[in-house]
Amino acid sequence: MTGVLVDEERYQRLGSHMEATMRILDILKLLQAKGCYSLKTDHMRVKAYTDIDGGGSMTNGRSTPGYCTFVGGNLVTWRCKRHVVARSCAEAEFKTMALDICEIMWIKTLVKELQCSEGPSIPPIQAKELPYLECTVSILTDYETGLNYLDWEIGKHGIIIEFTDPDYNTRRSATYLPEVAAHEGWTKMEAIDSLMRKAGYNGTITETQRKRIRLTRYQSTLFTMHYSEYASYVKTTRGAAPTIAGVKPGN
Repeated sequence: MTGVLVDEERYQRLGSHMEATMRILDILKLLQAKGCYSLKTDHMRVKAYTDIDGGGSMTNGRSTPGYCTFVGGNLVTWRCKRHVVARSCAEAEFKTMALDICEIMWIKTLVKELQCSEGPSIPPIQAKELPYLECTVSILTDYETGLNYLDWEIGKHGIIIEFTDPDYNTRRSATYLPEVAAHEGWTKMEAIDSLMRKAGYNGTITETQRKRIRLTRYQSTLFTMHYSEYASYVKTTRGAAPTIAGVKPGN
């Protein structure tokens, strides 16, 4: 018979963790129709919920706060922190709300950087609108390495910048097409600073950092096709004009 040393406290914790895991699995099995699904919604609004309980003891001031956040009606983050010491339930509630507000601010910033709208999304294109559409494609050519961050022409060159974020020691990069700076009315320096922000850099922008940028410039050629041209191409190559559901022939 072989003896095995067992940490009794650790063994008991392991048993309680397994029990909790099995309980969660049982709940998920019973609530398959009410599980966590990613639903398609028409908005990207951020909502949060907080709660707190006494953690099994209402006398020692220890509580168990938790919160969860939803984006577009879908659960994206959640947290439960055990044994938070507070002088009162109200203080514990405010501490939890403060944590959740920080989470909301971070998520809203992320949603903004990803250029996701928090309001209703753009409605789908209707069949009757298709004949009025046009599609433009930008073909990028003539890539060249710039001598410095100012070695490019507004309205002629698109630019790619690459640099090291000094705060996180990570490489960052971003690009603007040739028409962006001219359309926004930026100077070269304003375009570079905006591009650094687009790359995710949130620190102070200095001339020293600008000089460390590796810049690549390029040009582009735009090709635009109207729906009528597309219809003629399809008719020539396939023998019949494209059909649109919901639109009568000839309209």
